Amino acid sequence: MSLTQKSISQISTYKPARLHTGKCWYISFHVFDPESERLKIKRIKLNYIGKATERRRYANELIIRINNNLAQGWNPYLDQESKKGFAKISVAIAHYKRVHEKKHQAQDIRSETYVAYLSFLRNFESYLTKKELGEMYIYKLDRSVINDFLEYIYLDKDRSSQTRNNYLAFLRIFSGFLVEKEYSKVRPTDGISNLGKKYRRKKGRIVIEPKDRERLKKYLLSENVPYLLSCQVLYYCFIRPKEMSYIKIHHVNLERGTIFVPGETAKNHQDSIVTIPIQLLKFMKQLNIKQHPGDYYLFADHFSPGPKRRDEKQFRDYWLKIRKQLNFPPEYKFYSLKDTGIIDLIGQIGDPRIVRDQARHHSISITDIYTPHDIMKANPIIAENQSEF
Repeated sequence: MSLTQKSISQISTYKPARLHTGKCWYISFHVFDPESERLKIKRIKLNYIGKATERRRYANELIIRINNNLAQGWNPYLDQESKKGFAKISVAIAHYKRVHEKKHQAQDIRSETYVAYLSFLRNFESYLTKKELGEMYIYKLDRSVINDFLEYIYLDKDRSSQTRNNYLAFLRIFSGFLVEKEYSKVRPTDGISNLGKKYRRKKGRIVIEPKDRERLKKYLLSENVPYLLSCQVLYYCFIRPKEMSYIKIHHVNLERGTIFVPGETAKNHQDSIVTIPIQLLKFMKQLNIKQHPGDYYLFADHFSPGPKRRDEKQFRDYWLKIRKQLNFPPEYKFYSLKDTGIIDLIGQIGDPRIVRDQARHHSISITDIYTPHDIMKANPIIAENQSEF
């Protein structure tokens, strides 16, 4: 039945919104349904808001908003608004934070991912506050708001196209959350594209010069030998910080010169073996790591073997102290040791395929991202080719 067959008086018929409390808190109101030609009840559940005081305050504000809109002729059956479309953006953001805090505690998402999400969200909140949009209703969060924010990042803050695209990637995830949790029926990021790039940018890190690696080694030999081991595992074996935090003593085989990386903790989700170079093997034997129980984590409290796993964040946190102490540039990051190790190994053996396998990259193209082409050496076998043309 078309809407033109309904009178304005019918469509505008409603019963005001009111709050219901108890085991389930919700707001109810009645509006005219054009299909059934009668008043139908609409409910908005509120239990997703944690504290009762916040729930009541939010409910009172929402009831005023709903009743004002009903009085002006708003009808959700015609407007097709989401169930929580009249929630404020701050409520959805708080909900998002709670969900991802739980995921982080359950180790369903990586710590660096969780920290990155919070950083993106914090900057988005700051922008909304600056533009006096911090308490806007979610139904007003549309493509124009997202576009304005991305232009603010790219133009006003003078960030790179990659940074702008990273923000868009996060907002797409956040938009998906809004749809999944019924705050919105559509993703406000739909129709917004990445900025094109002529080439893929290198990582936001630089390799660590040999003289600085020597300074780092000398400093750690006197200040923190266990942390030096973690630096060398990253440099020689390319085992990522999160993966390192899960390595146990029994994963290290000094006789075979290998470290086993379990698939359940690996980035590529596959069991794999990496080779321990002779320099690192000698260091591990000097530290006598096998004196500890096999189920001890290799890098626990204070980066020494222990029964309790420590979050991978400890590697980066301690690196920041070292960087300040040794006056290293900000582009020297803990993960730079992996980049440096990959580049040094390719420079020595000249075969990216071997490096690909040690780094557990799924393709040569990934290894190539880390590798400046000006350090590539000629293959000595090809160089000795005596074939005549």
